[in-house]
Order: sequence, then structure tokens, then C-alpha cells
Amino acid sequence: MTIKSFEPSVIYIVGSGRSGSTMLDVCLSSNSNITGAGEVHRLSLNPNDRLCGCGEIINKCAFWSKVISDYSEENTESWHEKNPVTKVVTRYRLLGFRIPRFLDFFTIIAFPFAFRLYKKIFRSSHTKNFKFISNSFRLYDSIAKVSGKAFVVDSSKNIFRAKALYLEKPDRTFIVHLVRDGRAIVESAKRRVGASIESTSKEWRAINKRIDIALKNVSKQRKILVRYEDFCLRPQETLARINSFIGNEEYSFNLPEIENSEHHQIPGNPLLMDKVSKVRLDEKWRSELSQSELDEFRRFAGTQNSKYGYD
Repeated sequence: MTIKSFEPSVIYIVGSGRSGSTMLDVCLSSNSNITGAGEVHRLSLNPNDRLCGCGEIINKCAFWSKVISDYSEENTESWHEKNPVTKVVTRYRLLGFRIPRFLDFFTIIAFPFAFRLYKKIFRSSHTKNFKFISNSFRLYDSIAKVSGKAFVVDSSKNIFRAKALYLEKPDRTFIVHLVRDGRAIVESAKRRVGASIESTSKEWRAINKRIDIALKNVSKQRKILVRYEDFCLRPQETLARINSFIGNEEYSFNLPEIENSEHHQIPGNPLLMDKVSKVRLDEKWRSELSQSELDEFRRFAGTQNSKYGYD
């Protein structure tokens, strides 16, 4: 497939942390027509220190250096002044006043007509608060130009960014909602940082509820639900399903080579630093969570978990 004017389609992965987005990103990029970019919103955050998936500092990485150079040719500001690429929609300004966060959510996510109305009426607000949208698409264009591929994976996971990008250019945006059994998420948080079952359960539930609401008015042709467990157990089948969803003409995914291939994803997960080898199903929660902890999770997030088919 040729890339017309280097305007790629964006495969945006949304979901909670520790849901397997890094692995899915890497596996998708094993297709010759897809390039995995990782958590794109982190690109201009400390580029002199942040490592690319290849192990090089982003500013010294051969791939990202070319992308940044191409992107910068289209902008007059310095690279660090273009940080709106990293911004997340968190506040509208209406007549000089900040709109409360809960109204932010409902206007941007639940009622997309308000998003378009604000952009049309309050031009200065659009320039300041929504520049990240046009910047992001310009960045995707540069990634496609350098990689020569028609699809770019952004695994930033943030539903506000995903929905804003979709509302701006629905014909270029595909949203993959990646879910993982919430019990695995709380076990991971407990093991890594000692987080409580209650707080992590509530957070996981809230993230996925926001995503569910946000995706209600997204076209069925532009959204897909993928379960981490299905992906791990049947990776080729799951990748083929996503491939059909995005309309990619190249159907081959070279998973055996991902261990030895060079990755240029911007990592949010240290997993990328440990050379991705193969897709593995991690269900430590089955042996690590006590019955009382499982009951606690069920009390706070069981209904949301069941919604995705987890018993």
C-alpha cells in the first residue's frame, strides 16, 4: 500500500496501565505496513534523557532524529516549544474561566458536538489548548514518511487524546480498546508498589468506564475491543482480527522475529528495555491474590470486569 502524501492511519491503543499495550504495539509493528511508535505523548518529555526502545537516547536515535527533523521543518517553534504534542485535554477555557474537570469529560467525551462548537467559537482557546491535535497528526505524518509505512501505532492509552484525535480526523483514526482482567492489574500494582486492592480496583474501573462512555459515539468501523488474554493465547488470530478491522492489505505478522528486531517504540513500560521475546500470558493473580482480596476486587470492580467477559 502506498502512502498518499504521507498521511497514515493511526491505530490508537487505549486502556489501563499494565494491560499489555507495549507487547501489542511491538507485535503489530512486525507487519511490514505498520510502524509501532509506542507512547507518542512522551516524545518531547525529556528527549535528552528518555530512552527509545532501541536503547538509544531519543535525540540520538537514528529513527527518531529523522522524525523530529522532518517534523520540525513544518514548524517555526523550537522543538521544546512544541510540547503540545505531549498535552492531554484537561481544561477548556470559556470566557476566561476554567471549566470544571467533570464538565470537561462530558463535553469532550460524551458530547462531541461541544468539542466542535468550542473550537469554532473560541479560536484562541483552540490554538492554546488543542494545538496538540494538529501537532500529533503532523508527527504521525513524519513517522510514516521516515518509516515508509501506512499505519502508525500510538499506544499512549489516554482516552482523551484518542477521542480528540478521532473527532478531528475520524477517517484517519482507529481506536483499539485493550482490556485485561482487572484482577491481574490489581495484583501487579500490589506487587510492584504495594498499592491497595481498593484503590487500584477503583482506578481500573474508572479508566475503563471513561473509555466505554467515550467510545459510545465512535463509529463501529473505528473501534474494536481486544482482550489481553485472547491476544496472548491466540496472537496471530488476534492480530489478523485487528488487521481486518483497519483494512490493511498486508496480512503477515512476523512474530518469531520480534526478539531479534530493533524496536523504536517510546516506552512507558520497562518491558521494552528487556528485549521483547514472545507473547506470554501472565496470570500471577490466580496464585498471588487471596480469596479475601478477590472478594474485595469483586466488590469494587466486579461488574465492570464481568462486562468484558471475565468471570
